Amino acid sequence: MKKWLLYFFAVIIILTATPFVSSKLVGRKETEVEVNINGKTVLMNLDEYVARVLLGEGQACESAESKKALAVAVRSCCMNLLSFGGRHTDFDFCDRFDCCFALGDIENCNEETLEKTISAVNETKGIFLTYKNMPALSLFTLCSGSSGAFFELAEELTPIKEDHVCEIHKTEKTIHYENILKDRENAVLVYDENNDCSFAVWDGKYIKGTELKEKLSLPSTEFTLEFRDDGIFATAYGLGNGFGMSLCHAETMAKNGKTFEEILEFYYPNFVACAPNQKQVFD
Repeated sequence: MKKWLLYFFAVIIILTATPFVSSKLVGRKETEVEVNINGKTVLMNLDEYVARVLLGEGQACESAESKKALAVAVRSCCMNLLSFGGRHTDFDFCDRFDCCFALGDIENCNEETLEKTISAVNETKGIFLTYKNMPALSLFTLCSGSSGAFFELAEELTPIKEDHVCEIHKTEKTIHYENILKDRENAVLVYDENNDCSFAVWDGKYIKGTELKEKLSLPSTEFTLEFRDDGIFATAYGLGNGFGMSLCHAETMAKNGKTFEEILEFYYPNFVACAPNQKQVFD
């Protein structure tokens, strides 16, 4: 092959590879993440992303200690997803709450809320949770209503028995019997120690509590059913995935004087907190 052809192919390879190298490697630090917002991918500092998640997901956390607990949980989740891979290949996270996390708008946020959020992120800077020496998937929910005993990561996240029933996120509705239940006289519900419906006998068949929750379109497995003449009167407590830290209860704990360390220890007893300046696990 002639020398000029070799030069030609070399230039083509360099020009083709340059955009990929520029977008994926050059200038990107370990503390930066790629976030797809409104269809456009932007590069931001990890702590800025944590702050935006707090604004989008943490409305229930008004106290300083509950905000700090959530900041650590979000940072740990992000580091876990960065370590093991999330749902995306072209970027790290998106702004869809049903896929990754809901994001708040820093520029148009209430000044007092923004100040508290930034303080929570700064005061926990570098702190994250680990499980078996890796960043932990420290899930959280708006308000516990399901103990999470049926979740596949039960080994990591211990179902928590809380000492309260949430009246804030309480759902009451009447469900007509049609196409839902034919044999109401022999319906049986079995509950676990967390007051979650573990399973039920429904029209002569065994059905898991999670399946019955979906069948009745209820927000959690912590529900009661009253069989009335006009239909099934259902009362359900809680909202969210029901696993990990309950933001409502974390706020209650903070108002009762608990520190963010105590809140994290209560909800993530199997996890270990790594403090700033401690060697991380991305070597």
